[in-house]
Amino acid sequence: MATSSRYDELRPALHINVDVPTPSKKHYLDLSSLSVNFPSKGGCPQRFRRYDDIHKMLSALKRGVNPSLIFNDQLKKVIVLQESLEILFYEPIMNDILIESSFFSRYLQLRDQGLLVTVMLYDFQKHKFCQRPPNPSDTLPENMRFVAEALWGHRVKLGATLARMRIAEGAQSLAQLLPPVKQAHHMSVSGVPVYARMCCLPTSEEWTLAMSELHSAGISFVQEKSQLKSTPNSATFITKDLLAFSPDCRSILYNGTLRDGPISVVRPQDFTSYMSIEKLGSKMNTLSEYESDVIVTNCDNGTIPAHVSSLMKGKGKVIVLGATPANIRTIESNLAAISVKNVQLIPVPFPNVDPTDSMFSNAGLIICNVPSSLSSILNPIDYIMQEGDEYTAQLLKAEHIDMVALIQEQKTCLSHALKFPQAKYVAYFTRSSMAVENSDLVQGALSSHTAEAEGHPEIHQYEIDSTSGADDKGYLCLLKQLPRVQPAASDVIAEAILRGVLSADGINEYSIAQQEKKKKKPKKRIFSQHEGIPMTFAAQQKVVQKKYESFEKPKPFI
Repeated sequence: MATSSRYDELRPALHINVDVPTPSKKHYLDLSSLSVNFPSKGGCPQRFRRYDDIHKMLSALKRGVNPSLIFNDQLKKVIVLQESLEILFYEPIMNDILIESSFFSRYLQLRDQGLLVTVMLYDFQKHKFCQRPPNPSDTLPENMRFVAEALWGHRVKLGATLARMRIAEGAQSLAQLLPPVKQAHHMSVSGVPVYARMCCLPTSEEWTLAMSELHSAGISFVQEKSQLKSTPNSATFITKDLLAFSPDCRSILYNGTLRDGPISVVRPQDFTSYMSIEKLGSKMNTLSEYESDVIVTNCDNGTIPAHVSSLMKGKGKVIVLGATPANIRTIESNLAAISVKNVQLIPVPFPNVDPTDSMFSNAGLIICNVPSSLSSILNPIDYIMQEGDEYTAQLLKAEHIDMVALIQEQKTCLSHALKFPQAKYVAYFTRSSMAVENSDLVQGALSSHTAEAEGHPEIHQYEIDSTSGADDKGYLCLLKQLPRVQPAASDVIAEAILRGVLSADGINEYSIAQQEKKKKKPKKRIFSQHEGIPMTFAAQQKVVQKKYESFEKPKPFI
């Protein structure tokens, strides 16, 4: 005997005869006819597996936590992330459609399945309300089957409601129903290219194989970045090793079959991080000549250390702080795949290390890649794929950010970096467009450090060497260590008087005594008693010998 489901009592309302479309009678669907017209292949249809992944991801995001989904295929992960972001954009519109069409008034028991209904409704309207419900032989969760059947039975009212909303707003597409701010953001996100870095030399065999593989995958190269929008499956070089791809190339870059081949040296790269590190290239070239080390304050998935290592030309060490035992193995494998060997991972938070430790005695540059609000990230999907799942909740705008704690963490990191006496440069960069995380924070930390260094000549002073930043490119500030100036003696005495260490009278007496000591005294010279002229060294030796012989010699002890 089959077990009863809480949806069974509502299921008869779905079986309505569609052959009698009278205005006073609801349109019902005979589900038994579906198995004849659409033969079942058995199992769970692919789209319902995708619904389940999206529902789990959005459920975790609604709770403010990062989803813990495991994807064997990176391309599937990209699709789930993309659709999850779109549903978060259009969720208010989907809710309005459900309310105005009286969907939940008809299916009361689906009220607690509102998020799943929204997920499936969004995909339903994308396919013009023509997606059929699952076959009876398909195996899938009972609640998902019932939602699919309910949406199919209510499809006429759902489509009519959406049409009325578009007519009322004069919208030609669903995106035009969004508020103006969201429309602008959606348009900017949809046109952002996908960036990737060639992690090999142009003269290497890997470079030739990777370019050949990209051509075989159907990617054509254009001259200008502006041509990417109008040319499908296209790419262009932004710098000597940074590629920009048209948005439709994600399926190629994240395809598992290509990632295992020569194209593995083409690593998707966050544009903000790349440009910030690239602007430090001239400083790193200088440091590499002296084989100085570089400290990276926060551990990521290995993209920043790998980029720094390439600019350092493999000389010196790249010391990465904050690595955890959980991600050390992953980072090491990522670095080994692109032949990076001079990166040292240290599982200690940066604020906890001693600036005078001998481990950092050769460090010439400190890169403070502090956590930030990520407000300058335009393409969150690619950033999550490149940097890790821990940024999912933050980037999809479902997590409340404690800005006070975040800014304090940023200031602590920068202030600690300024205490390293051997570091000639400190680079501070964020992926934020807010001044409170950028210029305001740098000025505050620099002022505090200057005040702390007063009266302590062992503490080095810093000044701002250069800054750069824009709303879509984050922020970078390079601080340069000032040469230590030896104070004049008069300044030291004046400061001692002000501090009360010495009195003015004591200083005058001290000065007079010092002047008396400095007076030159005539040197004693030995003159001959007979000639009155200076004696030679040999004559002096004879006089000394005579005096020694005149002394009474001690008698031997018996």
